Amino acid sequence: YDSTGVQSLEMLAAGLHGMASNPASRWFGLRMIELGFEDDDQTKKYLSDTEQTKRAYMYAPGTNLITALHETYQELGAFGTAVMFIGERSDGGLWYQSRPLAECFIAENADGKVDTLYRKTMMAARQIVMQWPKTASPDVRKKMEKEPDVKIEICHAVEPRGEREYDKKNRDNMPFASCYFETKTCTLLEESGFPEFPYAVPRWSKRSGEEYGRSPAMIALPDVKMRQEMMK
Repeated sequence: YDSTGVQSLEMLAAGLHGMASNPASRWFGLRMIELGFEDDDQTKKYLSDTEQTKRAYMYAPGTNLITALHETYQELGAFGTAVMFIGERSDGGLWYQSRPLAECFIAENADGKVDTLYRKTMMAARQIVMQWPKTASPDVRKKMEKEPDVKIEICHAVEPRGEREYDKKNRDNMPFASCYFETKTCTLLEESGFPEFPYAVPRWSKRSGEEYGRSPAMIALPDVKMRQEMMK
């Protein structure tokens, strides 16, 4: 009956994107943690060159960064917690994708930082066989022959790796373990790892002891409902 709430969320997401991460501006920078390098010309040049390189990779064609940021700001304003995956495409470039909060379960470490995420999502049987041709379960293969578009629940789990060989740099020994599996049959589809936590999980605000954030939409929800009743 009334679109004020929806329009306000769009304006908030656009404002955050325009002021916090405007692609036309230099919205992030690098600096040395240790003191004493502020006036060193070589250090300044290195940091400046690194910033330009990072920006070139982030905004290269196909990264989906601009779209993912706007969707992340929408989720953040509506639900107080947002999830953005930062991965790598098959051609080696970066890949950004906003993940729906309804699919994700998060956990924090002792420092209050999110370091564990389980994500459940639905994929078509043919998509699973295409992405994991060697490890897809027999049930999924049978369904692909009869109903290729039937949806199968998949879980992606990322968490700190408990045991690893620190001198090895392969995916099986990276600090964060990653695995995809079919939730119904518990069939392991892929097991690998990440050198850093691949999900960015911003929280708008939260109270002590909470893991999930609170949003401005939660505060405005009574007014939004009242406007709906008034228009009705």
